[in-house]
Amino acid sequence: MQVPQRILLSALPLLFFVLHATGLLPLECIQRIENYLYDVRVEFMMPRVVDPRIVIVDIDEASLAAEGQWPWPRDKVAALVDALFDDYGIRTLGFDALFAEPERLSALHLIDELTSGPHAGELALQATLTELRPRYEGDRILAESLIARDTVLGFVLKPRPGRHEHAETGLLPPAIAFKDARIQGHGWLRPGGFVANLPELQHSAAGGGFFDTPLTDDDGVVRRAPLFQYYGGRLYGSLAFNVARLAQGSSAVSFAFGPGGSST
Repeated sequence: MQVPQRILLSALPLLFFVLHATGLLPLECIQRIENYLYDVRVEFMMPRVVDPRIVIVDIDEASLAAEGQWPWPRDKVAALVDALFDDYGIRTLGFDALFAEPERLSALHLIDELTSGPHAGELALQATLTELRPRYEGDRILAESLIARDTVLGFVLKPRPGRHEHAETGLLPPAIAFKDARIQGHGWLRPGGFVANLPELQHSAAGGGFFDTPLTDDDGVVRRAPLFQYYGGRLYGSLAFNVARLAQGSSAVSFAFGPGGSST
């Protein structure tokens, strides 16, 4: 075999690897091998310790069997918040759950019907219903449990809304403030919509962060997670980032753009 032919045969595999690495010709078999080796390396290098500062309150099957199906009544969630802060003395609480719609309790509907129904003129009934109603206002009860506590509510940023979906639902938390205009042109992920929490809940919380996973790989495994996403001209941090930031005193966020370029 002549030398040029040998060089050509040797260069062909290299060419495929270069095309794969640059994304011009992704090769599924190579990607699977890379993902597997990455998972093995992460598993091998992962520290085998538990950070005592972080506790996950998991609503698992045992919880559902004991307390009932999800979603739980908002007053039950409020009681959980109270217990975590008052009894366990936690510093910061993050929710990777959405409270995007008002709670719909049949008791509230019944009270409202009786209040406006044919018996609305009975003073004794009106007084009783007025006294009972606050007990079933779950959204208000939960909002009050969040006030003056370091709580971060989770929301979801959507890459693009569906045809029959609202682009925006709920209220987004305050965005991260920045001064450098270069942040606007940075290559952030730029979603097309969001699902956030009820305004009265978000106003009562200390902050919010997204917990969607827009960088999920083709095999369904999340190997990367963005700290920030850019929506509507504003920069929003992830739930994990904002929980950690709040726990450390909500210090200012700085962005570095290279030698001599930074923004706070």
